[in-house]
Amino acid sequence: MFGNVDPKKLEKLMKRMNIQTETVKATKVVIETEENNIIITNPEVMIADIMGKRTYQITGNESVEPRVRDEDVKLVMEKTGHPKDDVVKKLKELNNDIARAIIELKRESYEKDQTQK
Repeated sequence: MFGNVDPKKLEKLMKRMNIQTETVKATKVVIETEENNIIITNPEVMIADIMGKRTYQITGNESVEPRVRDEDVKLVMEKTGHPKDDVVKKLKELNNDIARAIIELKRESYEKDQTQK
């Protein structure tokens, strides 16, 4: 945010400007959007209180995964008979493609049945 500024000098400057800061020791930050989850691992979280408003600054390793909706999981479970964990994994793998998830899970069940005969 401030380039290569000495953190101690920055902290002093912020105190002079009446900006209170604190750090949060977090292991993971998840930001849920309508379509995706933004996951930040190894985060560094700083909270700045500026005139009564709390502002969060988060840095770390970012990854994005599709958000799986409960109604999609229920539909695929009903159509395939597979447990929730399997359905969620398959939907994430297929970027929430419900039709492909149903087809692939049914195919996996069929192939499993064939090998047991």
